[in-house]
Amino acid sequence: MPRNRDAGATDEVKEVEVVMEVAETPRRVVLVEDNLPLRDVLADEIRDLGFEVVELSNGVELLAYFHGLTHYQSPTPEVVVAEVELPAVTGAGRN
Repeated sequence: MPRNRDAGATDEVKEVEVVMEVAETPRRVVLVEDNLPLRDVLADEIRDLGFEVVELSNGVELLAYFHGLTHYQSPTPEVVVAEVELPAVTGAGRN
């Protein structure tokens, strides 16, 4: 069955290049780890994936970091990587 063709259409297959728009600033990951050697290794691995890494050592620093963010500040983190229980702050709300 013949296809409808626009005037001027050809049988050539035209290659379409899809380009993802990359933000001017890198995507950000917040890494919270109190063990410095482990945090260094994790941060290096995340950077190798192309992310900017904000390194914090405890829950108080994490809360201060988010408190300091404004609605207009860019880039906001894509993800936060943290332990379930952080030094100085836990998920249960107790110190």
